[in-house]
Amino acid sequence: MKTLKRAKKGLGFTSIRISGTGSDGRWMWVNPQRLRLDKSQSMTHELIEKLDKREKRLAEVIVNNKAHSLALIQGGWLERVTEELFDQGKTLAEIREYAGKQNPYLLTREFESIEEEFEAIAAEQLTELNQAKADAQEALDRQVGLVIEGKASDKTETEMQKAQAAIKTAEEKLEAFSKQVGPSLFVKLTRPISMLPRAPLSTLTAASE
Repeated sequence: MKTLKRAKKGLGFTSIRISGTGSDGRWMWVNPQRLRLDKSQSMTHELIEKLDKREKRLAEVIVNNKAHSLALIQGGWLERVTEELFDQGKTLAEIREYAGKQNPYLLTREFESIEEEFEAIAAEQLTELNQAKADAQEALDRQVGLVIEGKASDKTETEMQKAQAAIKTAEEKLEAFSKQVGPSLFVKLTRPISMLPRAPLSTLTAASE
């Protein structure tokens, strides 16, 4: 189930209820970005309206009973709350606290799901931030190379300034990101694979036997 949810998120899909209630309801997977680009059909208009209303109220809902809690969780409430609050700069502790207040029926496994979702979102964000910084650095190096080769143009200085500004922005975002996720998770996300702890050889040998 968690693999399925991660696949949905990775592909940019979310679930929208078409009809019914609770676990008996009918759901449709949609890609919000593609959905909003294709507005040629009445069904698309209806789904866009449903999606907009759902996104606005989902994170603010207050759960009144266990059945309501289960229906929301099955509909991706934990993932949506975690994602929306992460985008607002909330820490894991703040997201857990908020979710617990909104839904007092959450169990340990649900809080673990929030933590897993938080880490997954953080990993994606870190990749994007690092890529943005790398792209900006590459752009700056390219302009510096033109200067060294004597091929600078009237736009070179402007392009260098833009690249330097982009690098600074990326670094500021990375700093804010590290504070949001906390030192332990930040180290975990930035640790090279070669530095990850490995199982003792004796354990591997015993397992193979």
